[in-house]
Amino acid sequence: MDKSPEVQEPLTFYADKDGMTVIICPVCGFSKEVNAFETDIARKKTKARCKCNHTFEFIVEIRTLYRKEVILTGQCEHIKSHKRDTIQIKDLSLNGIGFEHPSPTDIAVGDRLKIAFRLDNKAKSKINLLSEVARINGKFIGARFIGPGSDPTLGFYLQT
Repeated sequence: MDKSPEVQEPLTFYADKDGMTVIICPVCGFSKEVNAFETDIARKKTKARCKCNHTFEFIVEIRTLYRKEVILTGQCEHIKSHKRDTIQIKDLSLNGIGFEHPSPTDIAVGDRLKIAFRLDNKAKSKINLLSEVARINGKFIGARFIGPGSDPTLGFYLQT
């Protein structure tokens, strides 16, 4: 009989804007409040061993605004090179976007991108926003919106 351990995805815990989160053991339910900033565990895969001796991996996400998971197609234009690509948008918030890019090799953290897409609402509203790349993980890019205020149509969409 094969006794190899099961490979499990890391658990995700959400911290507030001050970095406070509660880590909970998935086996015994023991919980511990920690500050993700002081312990330097924000947005990093971390391994923990509970007092019940169970070991598990987790990631702490810092969210100040609601993030909605979506499946939308959009266009991305690199400001410097003017190269355009079709992207798959995976999540949206009032201040940022997460998407898969087909070939992000020419994109770096800090680069500015024009993002255009249509929402899947009744009106098929068009959204055009300027963004700055905050992180890159393989083909996944996380970017924050920059420029004048957020689009009210996007705000309403995120509430539905």
